Amino acid sequence: MPLMRSKATGKTNNNDARGGRALGFRWFRLVVFGSVLSLILFAGVMAYQLSQSTLHLSLVRDRIEAALQARLPPGHTISVETASLAYRRERGLVIEAENVEIVMPGEGLIFASHISTAAEVAALFGGSLELRKITVSGLRIVPPAAPVPSRSFSRAEIIRRNARRFASAVAAADDALRGAGFEEVLLFRTKIEPRGALENLAVPEALLSFSQARWSPLSDNRSKLSVRGSAAGQVWTASIERARLEDGTDTVRLALSDLSPDVFWPALNQPGRLPRYVAPGYAFASVRIDPQGDLAQLRARLTMGAGFLSLAPNRITLIDEADITFQFDLEDDVVRLPRVAVFAGQARLIFSAKITLPDPSEPIRLVGRIADAVLPVAPWSKKKRYRLTEGMFKASIDVRAGKISLDQLTVKGPAGSASLAGTAELTGPSAGIALALSLDEAPIEFSRGLWPAFVTPKVLNWIDANLSGGFVGPGTLRIALPLDHLGERGRGRVLPPYALEGSIAFRDVRFTPIESLPMIGGAAGIIDLADATAKIKLNVGKADLGEIGTLDASGTVFTIPELGKSDISGNLELRLAGPAAALALASNAGPLNIARERGIQAVDLTGNADLQLTAKIPLNRPFSSDEVLPWFRLALNGFSSNSPINGRTVEVANIVLEGTPDAYTVKGKATLDGIPAELDIDASKGAASTGVTLTLDDAARREIGFDLGDMLTGPVTVALSAPPEAKSQRLTVDLEKARISLPFLGWEKGPGVPATAKFVITQADGITRISDFSLAGKGFRAVGTVTIGESGLIRELDLKHVALRPGDDFSIHVTRVGKGYRVSATGAAFDARGLITAAKRGDASETSDTITDAMTVKIAIDQIRGYNDTILIGVAGDITMSEGKLRNVALAGGTVQRRSVKWTIKEEGAISRLALETADGGEILRFLDVYNKIRGGRLSLNLAGKTGSNDDSGVLTIKKFKIRNEKALTDAVGPVTTRNTERARENMLLAMDTENIGFTTLKIPFRRKDDVLTIGEAFLRGPVIGATGRGTVDLDRRTIAIRGTFVPAFGINNLASAIPLFGRILGGGRNEGLVGITYKIVGPLEQPTMTLNPLSAIAPGIFRKIFEYR
Repeated sequence: MPLMRSKATGKTNNNDARGGRALGFRWFRLVVFGSVLSLILFAGVMAYQLSQSTLHLSLVRDRIEAALQARLPPGHTISVETASLAYRRERGLVIEAENVEIVMPGEGLIFASHISTAAEVAALFGGSLELRKITVSGLRIVPPAAPVPSRSFSRAEIIRRNARRFASAVAAADDALRGAGFEEVLLFRTKIEPRGALENLAVPEALLSFSQARWSPLSDNRSKLSVRGSAAGQVWTASIERARLEDGTDTVRLALSDLSPDVFWPALNQPGRLPRYVAPGYAFASVRIDPQGDLAQLRARLTMGAGFLSLAPNRITLIDEADITFQFDLEDDVVRLPRVAVFAGQARLIFSAKITLPDPSEPIRLVGRIADAVLPVAPWSKKKRYRLTEGMFKASIDVRAGKISLDQLTVKGPAGSASLAGTAELTGPSAGIALALSLDEAPIEFSRGLWPAFVTPKVLNWIDANLSGGFVGPGTLRIALPLDHLGERGRGRVLPPYALEGSIAFRDVRFTPIESLPMIGGAAGIIDLADATAKIKLNVGKADLGEIGTLDASGTVFTIPELGKSDISGNLELRLAGPAAALALASNAGPLNIARERGIQAVDLTGNADLQLTAKIPLNRPFSSDEVLPWFRLALNGFSSNSPINGRTVEVANIVLEGTPDAYTVKGKATLDGIPAELDIDASKGAASTGVTLTLDDAARREIGFDLGDMLTGPVTVALSAPPEAKSQRLTVDLEKARISLPFLGWEKGPGVPATAKFVITQADGITRISDFSLAGKGFRAVGTVTIGESGLIRELDLKHVALRPGDDFSIHVTRVGKGYRVSATGAAFDARGLITAAKRGDASETSDTITDAMTVKIAIDQIRGYNDTILIGVAGDITMSEGKLRNVALAGGTVQRRSVKWTIKEEGAISRLALETADGGEILRFLDVYNKIRGGRLSLNLAGKTGSNDDSGVLTIKKFKIRNEKALTDAVGPVTTRNTERARENMLLAMDTENIGFTTLKIPFRRKDDVLTIGEAFLRGPVIGATGRGTVDLDRRTIAIRGTFVPAFGINNLASAIPLFGRILGGGRNEGLVGITYKIVGPLEQPTMTLNPLSAIAPGIFRKIFEYR
């Protein structure tokens, strides 16, 4: 475009033509030559200087300022601070302007720090500067302040006005650039600073600053502006295209690409804050202006690419695509959304809506209808996608009040429907969200899809993982969340008590509180929500374990307290009842794991089980069953196992296990290895006591290898204090109901006498070792060790400090030798009264009959106590028994008075002989509690019989002894009176001392057959008195019947008996006398009755037999 035009004229002198021509030609040649030379020199100098640096010229500044001014609309003024010429190898000659400022009407301003354009030298100096392509950098644009409307408009009208204004401005700018002859305009580092009404549009700053832009015409009626910028660390692009139709209609199309939502709302993409939405955005808008400048059409479309949405901690929804189409009415205040589509995996939502945008003082209203929807589920969930058949919604937004109201949301599916209403307020005392949900019975996928993700998201995660199938509803739910419990501010905060309230029923749901536990099918119950707590109650439910059986889970409760808490946990109260085999199989998969740890096979179990289990289960993170430490109570009824448990067979068990898997007790009754047992077990890891109580009879003890033979008979109660699988077990044995018999010691504890044995039993290689043995009862004790062989018989017994009666202190050592035992009894003291009593009653013989094993006993006791305060000292010797009989005895000792005592039994072929010899017969009789009135005397007892038979005979003889204080003798020799008679033979008895009567001989011949002793002609001789006797003693019936005659003053009275012929008549026989008193002793052996016949005293000799007792 020409900048300056100039003209030059000149006239020549015609009068001096020739001379003038010649002179003029020469001058012209000189001028031309000088000019060309000067131009060449100037061009050379200029070219050299331009190539080396920039040449600043005021001429260039003026011309570029004039050229730009000529291209500006009226009312715009321009100023250029400096201008220069430079040569750039890639562009040639370049004109550059610095700090260019354009002032627009309305106080608008355009400032460019740098403008450059390519130019030709001829055009620059020829007065014509063409500006076709310019480059602008450091551009700052401050548009004129938009006029404030004189009246208010609806929001829809404001959008239409701004759209028309935007399109008109684009068209005007495009026309100006075209009219100025520009073919290309490049912009770098541009920033727009809106003011006034434009500033109120709240356009993100990232969209008002861009790194580069390029405008160029595409054709005679199309132009395009391309813009490139960056925001939130990402590059975005935009294009504005203007097309002018032949009828004068203008269409402006705007396209924005790669703009994420956080450009408009930065909080949407801040890690750790909620909500969070990250996705690339694409916006398209089309504005059509008619020839009169009015808005003819306004459409828009917003598309979001693949990204994610998070409304709750650790919960992300992947969004594949979201697409919204806008269509603005030109007359009313309605914006139509013909299609809104959101796709997230297999879930989707497609609806149409109508938005009413009235005056800013009024709420925005939204009405829509759902055309198609598939509700979302968690990616890991096994739930089916649920498709809605229809739905509609009505809502309003009060911008000034900061309130969103959902007046109605109704959705329906193939089965069931739901309605939702509520408000969300951002300011004021009731700021927060309030929702009310009403739900008909519908598949669980329906209700799950409608659950707000920001409400108890951890509970929602648990539902996705543990609930499936079935139906939920009817029910209601009321949500009231304060603003400080939403988003980032609500993270980890427990909900207020009123935040969640409602009750929702469910049925036919598949449910498991822990993934490792079996699924509970057919579950029916109710979900209660109140006081920041969710409680799931299971009224009906069964866990199907296939052929093993089915468990009834009715009564199970799962409670989730403190909803909203970061480390939220649920409290499980699990109830399972059914076959024990099914429960064992279920426990193998859960936190109990008792059956598997004990090697129990579920298929081997019978009986019924009832399990109550409580456990705290984390809901905020994945966890393993090992982290769950439950408390449980397992009741087993009629429980049996076909295979051993811990090496023991279990039958008919009615027991209760209670505690935790690491520390639980077992109580109840069961049959272990065929033995009735009472269990009180502490099964804790490392527990020292198990408390198993077994009732063992003789057969049971033999079965388990705890057989003491005939030394222990009858039932005993055994309490174990170590687990059965332990190498050693501590036992406590209650012996009260049992009989303990030590025949070689003459001692036994009968049934009913309390006694307790405690010991540690260790079994290895078939050998049972009993250590730390202690036996304690009333008046007896023993400590020591026992070893039992594989046959169940005692191999070795070693008892120390044995006390069977007070004062005892001896030791017993028993060793198994072949088929018998070798016994050693040694010690300081032994009380033999029990042995004596048993022998007198016959109990010892009865007990010995049961001892069939051979036994050799070596005795060495310092003191052996007998009856009547008698003691034998230094008793030592050997005893041999077999088949329950004494075979050989050789014992020797002495009395306290140092009188010897010897007892022997010898088998001589087929004859067995017993002999007892002592120099103090009275002491031995008192020792044996046979008769305590005799003092002194040499006693000799000899007994012989066929070996092994119960028929033998013998003689007991005592010589030179006294009888003291015998009332029977006093009665026999005392005064005798009869009716109408006077004292007889009184003078004969005056000198007799009946308190201390001496005797010369006592001889008792007897025969023992079975349990009856038959006494022959026994006699007693002494200087003062004598006696005869015969009769029987029945040891079985414990009775006595002895008859005979007392002979007072035997030394004198017996003289008549010594006279031949007359002695038989007058004295009654060799051992009687002239005067005698017949007697009888009859009755129980322990307390017989003696009767005297006084009439016999007056009947001499043979006639006395008449008065003898029969």
